[in-house]
Amino acid sequence: MLRSLIAVATGFFVTLTLSLGADALLRGVWPSAFDATGVTTDAAALLIALVYTLAFASLGAYVAARAAVHHRLRHALILGGIACAGSLFLAITAWSAAPSWYHICAVGLVLPGAWAGGWIGDHAAPSTPAPT
Repeated sequence: MLRSLIAVATGFFVTLTLSLGADALLRGVWPSAFDATGVTTDAAALLIALVYTLAFASLGAYVAARAAVHHRLRHALILGGIACAGSLFLAITAWSAAPSWYHICAVGLVLPGAWAGGWIGDHAAPSTPAPT
């Protein structure tokens, strides 16, 4: 049980850290895309954010799957559910910070990204030899 919690928490930490860092980096290198309150309607900046949202959801789920001992894909999907709930909360609370299509896509990409990362993490794991 503890190993499962650690696997999901590690994947969550990876996803959150990379996402926050990428958000800060995007705002830093492209300040003209955001107004003083952080609101943007710049489609290119929003598409970049969607790409790294998908990538980091996949990477975090991969980490969770690789850290899990059993049921690797399940751990990735649990993380995906947590991340999807967090994305939904952020979309609701910050709805006016970006166009609605962005929020819908951001929430909608999390679970497929988590599944993809978990699937890769599950299939990249070496198979355990059968006991003799």
